[in-house]
Amino acid sequence: METNLISIGGRQKVNSAEVLFLLADANYTLIMFEDGKKVFVATTLGELERRFIVTNFFYRTHRSFLVNLQHIETIEKNKVVLKNKTSVLVSRRKREVLQEKFFRIA
Repeated sequence: METNLISIGGRQKVNSAEVLFLLADANYTLIMFEDGKKVFVATTLGELERRFIVTNFFYRTHRSFLVNLQHIETIEKNKVVLKNKTSVLVSRRKREVLQEKFFRIA
């Protein structure tokens, strides 16, 4: 996987390839990493989406989730299952575009 360092607030940067998903919580965002590490930042999901989307590997599956397409194992009716077996919600309106993007990089 390609290395893209993304600023997540302050002086913190993360390698986007190591991020599984981002979860919105009001004006804060929880970032989950493939090694199980969690980082809670005082930045909105919308702002982080603008930063991560440039990698072309992230997609907003739901108003609360931004998912790394490289870590998706399967896409089901209303959720995606990641390689670490975590389930992430997918809204009906986002499912079709998600499938197109996923199969384009797979």
